[in-house]
Amino acid sequence: MQAEFDSGWEKIFQHHRIRKDVELENQKRNLDKINDLVFQKELSKIENIKLKQNNKIKLLQNQERLVAINERVEEAANFRNELKIVQKNNEIRLIKSKEEAIKNLKNKINKDTLKEVKKRQDRLELEKFNLVIEKNKATDIISKRINLHIKDIDKMQSAISTMYVELGT
Repeated sequence: MQAEFDSGWEKIFQHHRIRKDVELENQKRNLDKINDLVFQKELSKIENIKLKQNNKIKLLQNQERLVAINERVEEAANFRNELKIVQKNNEIRLIKSKEEAIKNLKNKINKDTLKEVKKRQDRLELEKFNLVIEKNKATDIISKRINLHIKDIDKMQSAISTMYVELGT
């Protein structure tokens, strides 16, 4: 009886482990697909980001035009050089902000994925603990049945031995 009981519960736990692995693998696969779609959508939004133009750029453009109109070529060239530097810094700032946004998006997606996987693992662990509780209850019941069966066997043996003793005398 005990061997059947143990093998039955071992099969139940093995089935639970297999189901747990399959569910977690399916969830990870589904989350990867969803995360790829979300990442592509958000990435296209990030790529389309345009920062507000710096006031210094507008000011330099205006000054360069005014100086060029008055035919002060050297000053206009200086303004153009400074304008190029400011525009380059502005482009670098845009690139850095896009990189930061992509990094934050990846972190958010990873965090959400870990959170969902953790939720599923916790639910499956709870199921396992419930199975352990059921097994403990069933173990108590089967041990009581086995003890009752042993007591019945002892009673029968003592009754038979008493009967043989009485017949022998």
